[in-house]
Order: sequence, then C-alpha cells, then structure tokens
Amino acid sequence: MAAGNVYYFNATPRTMTLLNNNHILNAKVDGVQQTSGYAPSSNSEKRAAATKSEETTFGQENTLVVSLSPGGSQKYEIEIDPNEYPLEEDVELYIFYNQVVLVSSTGKAHSTVYTGAKLSDSEAEELLEQAGVDA
Repeated sequence: MAAGNVYYFNATPRTMTLLNNNHILNAKVDGVQQTSGYAPSSNSEKRAAATKSEETTFGQENTLVVSLSPGGSQKYEIEIDPNEYPLEEDVELYIFYNQVVLVSSTGKAHSTVYTGAKLSDSEAEELLEQAGVDA
C-alpha cells in the first residue's frame, strides 16, 4: 500500500518558511487573509516508513522549524506514531504561532498537539542558511 501525505496548513496571517529535518520543506507558505475568507492554502509532503527521514518527507520522527516573516522562529519535534496514524493514511498538520496540531484525516477523533521551542534569531538564521534559504 502506498504511503500517505502530510497536508500542512499555515493557520496564521504571517508568511512562514518551513524546514523539515534540516531541509527546505517550503520557502514561502502564505498566511491566511480576509480576502481568502481566512482559508489556509493546502500544501503537502509524502510520508515515509523511515524512523527519521534524511529528506523533507515526514518519517516517524521529524524536526520542523517554522520561521515567521517578519521574525520569530519555533522548533518542533513531531512524532508521527504509525500505530496511531497508519503510514498509508493522510494526516493534517495545522501550524499556529506556538503550537502545531497533527490531526487524523480519516474521521477518527484523534489529534496530537506539539508545543514549539523558541529559537533565537541567530539560531534560526543559521538553520535557514544551512538549508539554503536566504535569511
């Protein structure tokens, strides 16, 4: 059976850059705006059976860096337990200012909330530069 996807959504009004496992996941995820009825844009990335992926795909253990424009960055350690979120199923990841929420897309009333660790501006700039993003 094919692996599912992680659909991720910027639930803030600010543009963000996302790194997953030290790789550019998305250099520009637009924020929600009144002109779009506050509907977030849909973005996705594949899931992988690996415990920790060496690419942008989401494995079981993921380090997500969210860098907001202008300024402010958070780091999240996101575990996608294949027993709770089977690999062949899609999941949704809603990104807020200080938390991200992983939600089952199958209608099971299941979600996991992760709280971010604030990164200093210098830490965020270093991670973005290492991933090839102009800070």
